[in-house]
Amino acid sequence: MRKLVWFTFRLLACSAIMAACSSSSNVICENGECVDDNGICGERAGRDLLYQGTITQTGGQLDVAIEGAGMFPSLGSDGVLRYTRVGTLRLDHKGHLCTQEGYPLLGYNTDAEGKLPSEPGQVMIPIGHEPKATTRIRIGAQLEATAKAPALAWDPQNPGSSSNVSSRISVYDVHGGEHGLSVYFRKAEGLAWDYFVIVNAGELVFGSPGQNAQIGAGVVHFSAAGELLSITPTLPTMLVTFLGGQPQPLEIVPYDEKALTQYALPSYAGADQDGYAAGQFIAVAISAEGRLMAVSRGHDSSWFFVAQLVTTTFRAVDRLEWIGSDTFLPTPEAGTGSTGIPGTGARGRMLQGAIEQTDTKRLPAGCLHR
Repeated sequence: MRKLVWFTFRLLACSAIMAACSSSSNVICENGECVDDNGICGERAGRDLLYQGTITQTGGQLDVAIEGAGMFPSLGSDGVLRYTRVGTLRLDHKGHLCTQEGYPLLGYNTDAEGKLPSEPGQVMIPIGHEPKATTRIRIGAQLEATAKAPALAWDPQNPGSSSNVSSRISVYDVHGGEHGLSVYFRKAEGLAWDYFVIVNAGELVFGSPGQNAQIGAGVVHFSAAGELLSITPTLPTMLVTFLGGQPQPLEIVPYDEKALTQYALPSYAGADQDGYAAGQFIAVAISAEGRLMAVSRGHDSSWFFVAQLVTTTFRAVDRLEWIGSDTFLPTPEAGTGSTGIPGTGARGRMLQGAIEQTDTKRLPAGCLHR
C-alpha cells in the first residue's frame, strides 16, 4: 500500500511539472525536475546562459565576449527585442551586425562626422567610407631664430630659392581626389616669419598647367623668447576650386601654441590635414567599451569610429524567458532593461576575439525557462 501511495504521489508530481514545462515527448520527469532526454535540467540550463561562463580565445574579429553583467540586445523580425550573451556575431547581406541566430544587434551608428545619434538602431558595418574634403591644414615648425631672408624676393614660381623651409602634404577635394599642397616659410623682419601656400595651378579651374598657384599667405609672430604669439592670414580666406570640384575653403592653424617656435635651432616644418579619399574597410576592432572601429584601405590605414555597441542589464535577469538557442525575451518579472555603454552602470566590458562558453546542452523547444 505504501508503495502504491508513493508511486501515485510521484506520478502526480511528475505530471504537474511536465505540464508546467512542456508537452514535448522529449521532456521527462526525473527527481522532481524538468529535464531533456539527455538529463539536463531545464531550470538550471536557462540560468547557466544568463551568467558568466568560461571565456575562450578565438581570435575572430566578430567574436565578442561580455566580461561581467549584460546581454546583447537584438531585434527580431516581429519587432520584439531579444537578448543573448553569446557574442558569436556575423554580418548579414545588408551589412547588419547580427547574433548567431540572425537577429540584428541594436546600437548606435555614427554619422559622417563620427557623432552618435540620439536614438539606437540596427548596427551596420558599411563596406567603406565616403571621401572628406580638406578644410583645415595644421602646421608645425621650428624656425631658426638667427636665420636670414633669402636674397631672392618671394617668387611663387621659384619657391624653393625664395624661402627658408617648407613642408608638403596631400589634400583632398570633394570627390576624394588627391592634390599636392606646400607651405613655405620665409624670414621676415624682426621676430616674424611670412608663410605662403602653393598648389599646382594645372589642377585648378582656370589654372595654368606647369605653373604654381599661390592660394594663401600670412605672418607668424613670435615673442622674444621664441614662443608663438599669433598666426595671421594676409590674404582673404583661402578658397581653392580643383578641377571637377567646387569652391573649397581652407584654414591654416597651428597644431597648438607650442607647435610653432623660433629658437636657435635649425629650421624644420611639418603639416597635416583633415581630409581623406574614399576607402574600403578591411578590418574591424571592438574596444572594451563597445566602440566598433574599422580600418580603411587606401587611407594610411586610419581607423574610423563606425558604431557604438551596447549591452542591457535587468533587475531580475533570471526571470527572462528562454526561447532556445541561447536567446531570451523580456518579461514583466525581469523588470525594465537598462541599456547603455559597456563598462558603465554595472555593465560588463567587452573582449574581442573571444566567446563565452557554457556547458549547457540545447534543450527541446518545449522546455523553456520561465
